[in-house]
Amino acid sequence: MKIVIDAGHGPQTAGKRSPDNTMLEFHFNSVVASYVTQELLTYENVQVLHTHESNRDVPLTERTNKANAWNADVLVSIHANAYGSGGFNNVRGIETFSWNGNSPNGDRLAAEIQKQMMSFTKHPKNRGHKRADFHMLREFNRAAALVECGFMTNQEDLALLKSDAYRRTCARAIVAGIVAYGNLKKKPITIPVPPKPVPPKEEPFMLNQAIVINSFADYPNAEALANRLNCPIFTRNVAWGKQVAKELFVVGGTTDDLKADKFVVLSGRDRFETAANVKNYLG
Repeated sequence: MKIVIDAGHGPQTAGKRSPDNTMLEFHFNSVVASYVTQELLTYENVQVLHTHESNRDVPLTERTNKANAWNADVLVSIHANAYGSGGFNNVRGIETFSWNGNSPNGDRLAAEIQKQMMSFTKHPKNRGHKRADFHMLREFNRAAALVECGFMTNQEDLALLKSDAYRRTCARAIVAGIVAYGNLKKKPITIPVPPKPVPPKEEPFMLNQAIVINSFADYPNAEALANRLNCPIFTRNVAWGKQVAKELFVVGGTTDDLKADKFVVLSGRDRFETAANVKNYLG
């Protein structure tokens, strides 16, 4: 459904303000229009167009031409009412208009919005669904409604109109009226499924240090080193071709076919020189 939301009048429209100049009508209308739009976009197959602008007074003909060119299904114009030419008075309440020509869908839309406005706001004065020859109603090709949410010229209504809570309530009521008119459905709530945690890659257990001897004849030279480092001793045939520790102490023989991140080679030309190298290493 294509829905036009119109914040009535504009920021420079003469006279459209409270008698005490504490609120422009457009400031109420435009905020409610924004809240209405936010809520409408939570429904399926809904598009929303604004015909008002925040920095100028858009002419009425431009507004309805824009709505008709977009081929909109519904137009709702949001207003705050006024009565008399002086100061504050006792006239107050909510009323919603449709065109006084032939507009059965406009009648139905306006009646539904008025019903929801009274239900949501609990306002004590229901001025009802009325018909009028307003431009926004007459010149729009399809269902149009104009809702007056309260009187700026009534001090009690003005206090409501200046309240953000009341503005949000009016917005929810207007949306409820459009939803009932168009039988709109809420978009399904999609709860994001968190990605399945990836277990940390388990590294195979590896010793920090180990000693490799060329043969059991080198064991006596390696034993004191093993006691100092508190690490095991492997014979070459056990350690050959695989990494048994991050750091290998080679006591006898070479590093050929051994794997490690770091090597400490203490091997000498014979067992006696190997023994001397181990002794020197141990200090």
